[in-house]
Amino acid sequence: MKVKQKVNIRSIAAELNVSPITISRALNGHLSVKATTRKRILAKVQDMGYDFQSKSRTLHKKRLTNVALHCCEEKLHDDFNINFYMQLLYLCINRIKALGLTGHTIDLNTSSGKGIADLADCGSLILLTPLKAEFLLLIKKTYPNLKILSVFSNISGMPVVKPNEFEGGMISAKYIAEREHDHIAVFTDISEECFRERYGGFVSEMHYRRAESRIDLITFTNIDVSQTESDKLKKEVLDAYFKTHATDLPTVFFVPSCYATLYLFNYLKKHAYSIPEDFGIVGYDDMDFYKMIDTPITRAYFQIKELAVRIVDLLGDMLKNNEDLKVTMCIPTYFKDYGSVLAIKEM
Repeated sequence: MKVKQKVNIRSIAAELNVSPITISRALNGHLSVKATTRKRILAKVQDMGYDFQSKSRTLHKKRLTNVALHCCEEKLHDDFNINFYMQLLYLCINRIKALGLTGHTIDLNTSSGKGIADLADCGSLILLTPLKAEFLLLIKKTYPNLKILSVFSNISGMPVVKPNEFEGGMISAKYIAEREHDHIAVFTDISEECFRERYGGFVSEMHYRRAESRIDLITFTNIDVSQTESDKLKKEVLDAYFKTHATDLPTVFFVPSCYATLYLFNYLKKHAYSIPEDFGIVGYDDMDFYKMIDTPITRAYFQIKELAVRIVDLLGDMLKNNEDLKVTMCIPTYFKDYGSVLAIKEM
């Protein structure tokens, strides 16, 4: 039986009739190797199935300095009004640079597969937006040593950095309960995990503080639809809600996202309602987008810069210590009262 030859630098050198040092220099990008020679060596390496990237110390060190940041195109560009993900990406890349690393933006959800192939040059991956389950499994199988960190989404066996979403809902409920409101409507998209957690925190705290309170849920979706289509859905569900509850409307709305808060405000204003005299509103996020309306909105929020710093610093510790952590790190939630909710006795 023919024994299969072990593939290494020496066996590749023998195949090409060159010295092992020439092979090593070519694989490490040494300038002394001619382009034609390097091309021939790389072709032979691929043909023989030699994983030179994991064997080369130089390439290994270089790969560790490259950080891939997954952010799907629709999140990055369709959210042009608020630019939340654009801001988060920018802040993460700046922090990565401060640590002496290099950030590379990538969309791994594309069907071409190019993004996944590009991970061969990276030592770590930050998931700023959700990643399709089948792609995550493929990445873990293809790059078992890749350090992966998730933002917002809880993924089993993977470190997560996120705002304390549950706390944000609780703080908002406490504020509303203290003003003795017992009929509240929550206007939200519950298809995303962060909104579900904010809603869950709100409901649990509201019922704890005012056991007989009533909470109406008005839902829409942002998943797989354009902003125009999503706004159309918002209008439809609000029209239906106000028609159905014309004689039994809430006194305050909790809206756990910035854009939906402003959409609701403009909807109410268009229908001749005043904030806070007719309805109170507690919104979410502390974005410049709020400057587009003429009434300040009380809101829960987290600091996006603090989130970016925690994300990158945790990844830096993982790389420095060569650890695969399984922790969830939550940054705190804050609250600003702008007077957009009156006490029941003042309405």
